[in-house]
Amino acid sequence: MVVLLIQVPLAFANPVSTSSACDDFHTTVTASLDALWTGSVSEMRHHMERGEDRLACSEPLKKDTIDEDLGHWYLLKAYDAHLKEDILERTWWLKQSVQLEYWDPNFGPEMETFRSEVDVSKQVVLSLLPTDVRDDTHVWVDGKEIPEELHVQMGMHWIEVYAVDNPEIALYVEFVNVQEGTFIRLPNWDGRIDLADVSVEKSRNRLWLSSAMLWSAIGLSSHTMAMMNYQLYPQSTSLGELEQRRIQTWRWGQVSLGSAAITGISVGLWWLDVDRENPADEIDTENAGLE
Repeated sequence: MVVLLIQVPLAFANPVSTSSACDDFHTTVTASLDALWTGSVSEMRHHMERGEDRLACSEPLKKDTIDEDLGHWYLLKAYDAHLKEDILERTWWLKQSVQLEYWDPNFGPEMETFRSEVDVSKQVVLSLLPTDVRDDTHVWVDGKEIPEELHVQMGMHWIEVYAVDNPEIALYVEFVNVQEGTFIRLPNWDGRIDLADVSVEKSRNRLWLSSAMLWSAIGLSSHTMAMMNYQLYPQSTSLGELEQRRIQTWRWGQVSLGSAAITGISVGLWWLDVDRENPADEIDTENAGLE
């Protein structure tokens, strides 16, 4: 039991690296298209769900296929809404494809007609916070680098932010529904971006959280063993056996208490690191350059 409970938190300690949520987006979109062309709507929706999970994953997409992949994703979502006769949803996703300036004629003249009736959303400013990071970062929106002000259409956008000093490491990745007043906050900003600090801070946060989960599992296992020994008191056939069970109960209880204390310390340290990484300061939207 102890071994099983210890394995549970370790299995969830780093979900991004072990789950299917970070599957290749290009592969899932291509699989969705192939299923649609062969007439398997259920399979198309299955791969679209995988693609949706991938867009929720904080890892960059392949830059050479982002534009095409997002374009097909929007059209797939629009076509799925069309099959469900959801006109508002269909219009929403067609608008995203129009703003991306992407169209695939394989979706047919009916969808093209619907698409031609869509109006483009107005442009808004997507702001980086803190406001002094712009010179030290490269910002990519929907697979294209934005060199000047971040003027984008309202709607869905794939955002990637990289440091000028190290363009191989993404500081921020998210599929964002950009509205008026939308901003993105970069982690651990102090003058210039220290990529080592960002990486170490995230690793340390995971370490404290994993430690808390591990010790909580040990504490729960120890408490269970103590209670099992306690419940066996009436079955003792001699004073010696009763005393032995009392000693075992006391030992398991001490392990449980110690584990609880370590769990509390680990949670406290994890919370301090999270609080330090995301300070709860008030955001002045006027100074942030929001419209």
